[in-house]
Amino acid sequence: MTNLKRVIKSLLPPIILKTVSRPIDQRFSSWQEARAYADGYDSDLVNRFRHERHRINKVDTAVLQGSILALTVLALQETALAITDFGGATGDLGQSFLQAYPAGSYVVVENPVMVGLMQGNAPVRYTTAIPQHCDVFFTSSTLQYLDDPMKILEEGFRSAKRAAILTRNSFSETETFRVQRSFLFDNGMGPIPQGYQNVQISHPHRTIRESAVHDLARDAGFRCVARLEEASGSLPDSYGKQLVFFRP
Repeated sequence: MTNLKRVIKSLLPPIILKTVSRPIDQRFSSWQEARAYADGYDSDLVNRFRHERHRINKVDTAVLQGSILALTVLALQETALAITDFGGATGDLGQSFLQAYPAGSYVVVENPVMVGLMQGNAPVRYTTAIPQHCDVFFTSSTLQYLDDPMKILEEGFRSAKRAAILTRNSFSETETFRVQRSFLFDNGMGPIPQGYQNVQISHPHRTIRESAVHDLARDAGFRCVARLEEASGSLPDSYGKQLVFFRP
């Protein structure tokens, strides 16, 4: 099935590609198995669509106002903060942040396809690697789609001087693996660019142990200052929390 899927992908134009997958409620025994039945956030179709949607969209400060990042910045009482956003896609939140805090800096860490598409879109900077230093490490709806989320999170905590923020998580103390399905037009914000169909897309999805996140934070010298209810980002048998950590 995996080889057949690769052949189909090579023959069909990405714009009309639909997912070859198991039934929607199917669980998998491992992350590797789930990956074999899904596409991913590094696919050309999803990245190209998000980039073109971003290009015709006007970003304003309301994007920042609806994020817990805004409250964290106020609590830190500093306007010239360096933010790392892991999985920040086209950097809409970063643009909104820099409109409100022009003395700050904002780096989006993304897959190579997205970084290539977004290069030169100042003032947000795009890279494939987590910077060694920042004031605030931020990640939203990303950890559950990674091969090794705890390694990434460890790097994020190590790089952050003052705070770390995790939102739209999928937590469970029992590790489960799925293929999450959605539609292309659910990705990004703003008008839909011409030439795209609202095809079904898929991503491998895993749950993350919240207790392991707190252990990592504590080992890195952080304490949890906020743990807020949140439904977005979680699937059945998991739960979401917005977590904010400060370094004393």
